Amino acid sequence: MEHRTTCSYSGCTRSTWRPEDGRYSGDGENCIFHSPLTDRKRKEFKEAWETFLANTFSDSRTITSLDCSGFIFPIQITLKNLIITGKANFPGTVFQKDASFEKTIFKKADFSKALFESDVYFGKSSFTRLAVFKHTKFSGRVSFDRSEFLLPAVFSHAHCTGPANFRKVKFTSTSFDHTEFLDDANFTSARFLNEANFSNVSFFGNAHFTNAHFDGKAIFDDARFSRFGFFSDINLSCTTISFGNHPQPYVRNRENGGRPPGDSVFLLSKLWDTFQKRHLKYKSAPILRLFL
Repeated sequence: MEHRTTCSYSGCTRSTWRPEDGRYSGDGENCIFHSPLTDRKRKEFKEAWETFLANTFSDSRTITSLDCSGFIFPIQITLKNLIITGKANFPGTVFQKDASFEKTIFKKADFSKALFESDVYFGKSSFTRLAVFKHTKFSGRVSFDRSEFLLPAVFSHAHCTGPANFRKVKFTSTSFDHTEFLDDANFTSARFLNEANFSNVSFFGNAHFTNAHFDGKAIFDDARFSRFGFFSDINLSCTTISFGNHPQPYVRNRENGGRPPGDSVFLLSKLWDTFQKRHLKYKSAPILRLFL
């Protein structure tokens, strides 16, 4: 049987890789980076990845560009404290082990449809141009703690299974529309300089926005809060913050012990003065009860 000589992944011109036993199973033959035979390629992948990465450096810290579209990583990767001056391309990439991009500066980053099967860390990273995480799946913990997005950040239709940490993140503008947070989502002390779009977001865990700053329009239309939403002491410099159809106000009493019966309500402490001064929109929603 005649075998392919180049990778079957669209746009890849690398030579095909075959495991030592010569057996191959799958829809097509691929290079070592795109091969789905993760258990059998792990050792050789590590060597190939180190060579590939070494060829991208222009100095000890600077990478000109990084195209890992569709790569399947069977090993833990670390790309910390780097400067990527060109585009960092990771669309459709699969990270089966932990990945770290902490303190890295991205000029333009595309992680659309990427799959993180384990934990991923972007803490203290900087995205100086468009950052795309559209349809990205985070199966483990994800942390952007104290990162900054200097141009729009797109997290539309993302899916977070584990805890999501956006504490003290600085967003120029961002869209999380239709994103699902199955665990807690932490936006404590985050700063939203322009529009923050959380429309149709599903918060299945607790949503923490304590001490967050909204300088632009904040949109929570038709967002779903299945547990508690903490919005205490938020700073509203914006002209409008809107909530769509959200759960009915929840009242603590002895019978329920202070626990939410399925869908619950926001905890909006110390906000009454702000409610009087700002234009708050509630589309088809009741006035929220305040817990002081």
